[in-house]
Order: sequence, then C-alpha cells, then structure tokens
Amino acid sequence: ADREEAERLLAEELVEWLRVHGEKMSALLIEPVIGSGGVIVPPAKYMEILRDYCEAHRILIICDEIACGFGRTGTMFGFQRFGLRPDLVTLSKGMNNGFMPVGAVCVNRETVRPFREKKEILFHLSTQNLNPVAMAASLAALEQYTEEILERIRESSRFWELCLEPLKGFSCVRDIRICGLMIAIDLADEQGDPLPLDRLMELIGVIGKNGVLSGDSHIDGVLSCVLLFPPYTADRQQIRRCAAAIRKSVLELFPEA
Repeated sequence: ADREEAERLLAEELVEWLRVHGEKMSALLIEPVIGSGGVIVPPAKYMEILRDYCEAHRILIICDEIACGFGRTGTMFGFQRFGLRPDLVTLSKGMNNGFMPVGAVCVNRETVRPFREKKEILFHLSTQNLNPVAMAASLAALEQYTEEILERIRESSRFWELCLEPLKGFSCVRDIRICGLMIAIDLADEQGDPLPLDRLMELIGVIGKNGVLSGDSHIDGVLSCVLLFPPYTADRQQIRRCAAAIRKSVLELFPEA
C-alpha cells in the first residue's frame, strides 16, 4: 500500500512538473532502468505519463540502453518493458560482451529525415570508428541474442530472487531490487540509515574474498548498494554459490544481522 501511494504521488508530481516546465523540453534522455544508480525501476504509470506527454508534444525520446540493453532486464531492450518508442538509443556493453570497446547510437527514420532532405551531416568522428576486430566481436555476440537466451535470463532472474530471499530477513538489508539480471542489495547501518561508503566498500572486499565480484552504488543519505550484474550463462549451482557467499560475507561483517 505504501508503494502504491508513493507511486501515485510521484505520478502527480510529474504531471505538475510537466505542466509548469514541459514547454521548455526539447528532448527526454532517460535510462529505462537505472543501473549504476542502484537498479531503480521506474513505476509503469510514471513512464506512461512521460511517453504520452513526449509523443503528444513531439518531444524526442532518447533511451540510454548502455547498461540495460541486450537482454539485461529480461527484454532485449529496457524501453520495451514500458512500451516506449524512442527516437534515439545509445548502446554499448552487451553489444559485444565487453570483449572490445564499442558503442553505437541508433536513430529512427523520422529524426534522420530532415538531415537527408537538406543533405546535412552531423560529423561524429573517432580514431577507433569501425575497428574491424570490435565489429567482428560484436557480430559474434549479437548472434547469441535469441528468444531462448532471453527466456534463460528471465528464469535466472527468478532463481536469483529465490536464492537472495533469505537476506531480506537481515536487519542490515533495506531492500533487494532485481530487474532481469540487474541486482541491487540495499544496505543500512544500525540506525537504519544507508550504510556509509567505507563500510560498503569493506563488505564488497569481503564478498570478493569469498569468490564473488560485485560493484557498488552509493548516494549519501539515499542508498548504499552491492551491485550484481551476473553473466547470462550462470547455472543454478553457480547462482546458489554466489548467494551463499554473499550471505556469508554479510554475516562476517554484521554478526547481529
């Protein structure tokens, strides 16, 4: 009930902001699921309001899919979870599984049309553009993105949720957010405040010593998270071992958890 009320208030606040400031918008740049910021999944109603407003007022929608693209959220792209129809999309990371530095910007026909009609060019130059090894790695990676791998991601996500469920009973765990294979374990100190950065980094070090590579997301006074972006190929035994290692690490640092 509290979550529903918070989402309702957030939607009302957004409507009011758009009423006051919307006419100044020329584009909306949004990460469909905020990855390094703590795996924050926007409420569906919030995204629906943004989408409808932008489409009604011909405002460009730009989706940052660098982290959540290529299956990471359980759909091929994060914007598909919300029915967004972006005009531009930025891509990287899963585009070639990290083997070589590579990125791309995809632009729809409507956005490109004025440039073609006027024969204008937006110069986008880089010494490493179209590096042949990076392109070969990307083509090989893209062949792996089938409906079968997306279903495997969704199944793995559900199993991660099951394996991490016991952590929710720990007093130091404020929340566990999982979207596809984007996972954030949000932590608190003894007073219930977000865990200080030094203690978060200490925990991440212990988790590493126990065999699991993890990342961090820390915003003072807002959140303090252990981040996991596990591989799509991890099997159930590996997921169980990772979850057990994380539980062991938390208990080492928080004996009273």
